[in-house]
Amino acid sequence: MAIDSTMPRGVAEWEAMRSNKFRSERAFDDYSSQFAGVTSQQMLFSLSLRDAAARWLAARDPRVQIREGRRRAGCPLGDVASPWPSSTSTLLAIAFQDDSTAYVIQSDDRFRGDALMPSERVMPVRRTQAGWRIEPRQDLLTPTNVHFSSECEKK
Repeated sequence: MAIDSTMPRGVAEWEAMRSNKFRSERAFDDYSSQFAGVTSQQMLFSLSLRDAAARWLAARDPRVQIREGRRRAGCPLGDVASPWPSSTSTLLAIAFQDDSTAYVIQSDDRFRGDALMPSERVMPVRRTQAGWRIEPRQDLLTPTNVHFSSECEKK
C-alpha cells in the first residue's frame, strides 16, 4: 500500500502473505538451484573448485532439479521417482579447428525425433596442459526450453 495507495487493504495483506510464504520456502542464501546441495554462502565458499564444479554440474541434472523443486515445495521425498529418463550419449563426430580447439557432436537419445528438443549437441573442447576440457555450458546438459514445476499433496 506504500507504493500504491489505491490498493485495497485485503489485496495488500494477500500480497504480503504470498511474499512471506515465498521467503519462508526459499532462504535468501540458498544456492542449491545453482550448486546442488549448497544451502548457504558459507558452504559455497568452503568448497574446493573441483567440488563447486561438480555441484554446478549436478544442479543441472533434470533429476536433481525435479527433486530440489519437490523439496522446496514441501513434498515428501522418500518416494520420488523421476519422470525424466536417464540418457545415453552417442559420439557422432569430432571436428578439429586447430591443435587446441575441437567441436564434438554428440546425440542424446532422450529426445531423438523430437523437433522441439533436438538430440544433437555441439560441445566446444579446448586443449590445456592438463588435457582436453569441455567448455561448460547449460545447454550441454539439458535443453534450453525445459522447465520443471512441482506440486504435491503435503502429508
